[in-house]
Amino acid sequence: MAIKIQGYLFTGPFDIGTTKIRENQKPVVYLVVDKHGEAWDPNYKVLAAGDTAGEAVVFADIPDAGAWQQRAVGSVSLYFYTSEQPGEAAAADRAAVLSKIMATELTGSGS
Repeated sequence: MAIKIQGYLFTGPFDIGTTKIRENQKPVVYLVVDKHGEAWDPNYKVLAAGDTAGEAVVFADIPDAGAWQQRAVGSVSLYFYTSEQPGEAAAADRAAVLSKIMATELTGSGS
């Protein structure tokens, strides 16, 4: 499954408790998403966002991981955006995506 946020396609959902990004995997922009509402008409709210930037990440070990579920109305999971740009352009693409998500979805002015 995938969701489109601010015109960008994010794949998921992935479980926070078991998902890891290794150093040798492509860097991703990740979203922590609260999915709530009826199964036939779900609503999504972005709780947090970040960029793995080539680093290994164990999502269950992120200090805010416990707070995400406490702030959620429904189920919390991860969604990933992977840039299709080559080389250094991929880092710039991820930075632009993350900046847009942070400016719109996490301030309450997003769609």
